[in-house]
Amino acid sequence: MKYSINLGLPDKPLVKDKDLFTEVLYIYNAIRNLLAGFDIVTGALQPDKSDWVQLKGTGRVSVGGMFKIYLEANVPLTYGQTVGIVNVAGVGKAALAQSGVLLARGWCSDTQNTAAGDTTEITLLGSYPSFAAGTLTPGANYYQSVVARVIGAAGAQAIGYAVSDTQLIWHPDL
Repeated sequence: MKYSINLGLPDKPLVKDKDLFTEVLYIYNAIRNLLAGFDIVTGALQPDKSDWVQLKGTGRVSVGGMFKIYLEANVPLTYGQTVGIVNVAGVGKAALAQSGVLLARGWCSDTQNTAAGDTTEITLLGSYPSFAAGTLTPGANYYQSVVARVIGAAGAQAIGYAVSDTQLIWHPDL
């Protein structure tokens, strides 16, 4: 397998003792798995072209945490809710996005409920949580609704586009 970084290791451990060889092989495999995971998350290497047919219809939008921010929640938030940033006495806080009121900047990616005043995680770009099968139209844009927490097929601010009937790529217009 090809990696983005040369590990400087031979193909297999150069240990003659059979028991020690097996133990060192575990370490070799762990190192290789870590680097493979790194390459997947960072997108450092493109999958082999021969594997693309197997990847068709799947998607991975990994940005390795580069598009996440942590803000105090101005209101209670739950996972997947669209979020804007509101100015409260000179401090940016996370609040529910609503078309015509507060632009959607991200979505709450904190898997636990966040109370007002708690710090929460906001994802600014990437793959939005999956929708039920048949919900989205591939290729269609989706918008922040005038109703807080709702994503719709029409509106003033595009927040992303569907790549399948379940997957929305979050990429809001400013």
